[in-house]
Amino acid sequence: MDKKAIEALIIRYQDEVMNGHNDDLLSEIFHPDFRGETDESELQMETHGVDVEAAREFMIEMRSKVADLHYTCSDMRWEGDELHVRWTMEGVHVGTLMGIPPTNRRFTFSYPNRSRFKDGRIITACSDWDPQELARVLGA
Repeated sequence: MDKKAIEALIIRYQDEVMNGHNDDLLSEIFHPDFRGETDESELQMETHGVDVEAAREFMIEMRSKVADLHYTCSDMRWEGDELHVRWTMEGVHVGTLMGIPPTNRRFTFSYPNRSRFKDGRIITACSDWDPQELARVLGA
């Protein structure tokens, strides 16, 4: 596995998909057998599932709840074949999230993520976000 190429893939994912909203690139970045491993039930989103299409729908729904949504990836480090990063998201809370009605306030929230790769693409990803911290940041 070319770790530098994988790190470049993560930056491309950040720039072109998460921030550039080019969701069609997910099929290039995520492996066809991708499975999301994050428990996102506390977000109370309408989108459910763990495959590439569910990831696409989740991002679209998140953008409807957080205006000016912007992600930054930092602190990349490898532990064996797993890449650990810290994601920071920022935006304006404009839709009900975690049962919390829109506050129209700008917020910033950081969380760790770990991913595995197959054939140069993301095969699994898991974010270890803290629901209580996100609720606090949103102003609940």
